[in-house]
Amino acid sequence: IIKAAEEERDERIKTAAHHIADRNIQEEKARCAQIQQAHSDVMAKKKRLEDELHKWKTLSVDDLNTEISGLNRDLAVVEKKSTSLEQDQERLKKALEDKKKAMSNMTSALAEKQRKALAEIEKRKAEAKKVADDRKQAVSTSIKGMRDGVVKANTVVRNVADKL
Repeated sequence: IIKAAEEERDERIKTAAHHIADRNIQEEKARCAQIQQAHSDVMAKKKRLEDELHKWKTLSVDDLNTEISGLNRDLAVVEKKSTSLEQDQERLKKALEDKKKAMSNMTSALAEKQRKALAEIEKRKAEAKKVADDRKQAVSTSIKGMRDGVVKANTVVRNVADKL
C-alpha cells in the first residue's frame, strides 16, 4: 500500500512537472516569437534606412538641389500655415475674451434685474401687509362699534323693560 501510494505520489509529481515544463515551454515560445518579431522590425527599419542612405548617396548635385528646393517649398507652406494658425488663435482668444465680457455684463444685468425685482416684491409685500392691517383695523373697529351698539341697545332695552 505504501509503495502504491509512493508510486501514485511520484506519478502526480511527474504530471505536475510535465505541466509546469509545458507551460514554461509555451512561455518561452511566446518570448521567442516576440523577440523574432522585434528582430524583424529592426531589420526592416535597418533596410529602409540603408535604402534611404543609398538613395541619398546616389543622387547627383542637381537631384540634391531639387530635393532641397522641394523641402524649402514644404517649409514655406508649413510656415504660412503656422502663421495662419497663430492668427486664428489670436482671433479666437479675442472672441473668447469678448464672450467672457458679454457674459459678465449679462450676469451683472441679470443680478441688477433680480435685485430690482426682489425690491419690488418686498415693496408690494409691505403695501399688501399695510392694506391687510388697515382692513383688519377697520374690521376690528367695526366689530367694536357693533359691540358698543349692542351694549347700548341692551341698555335701552333694559331701561325700557324696567319702565314697563
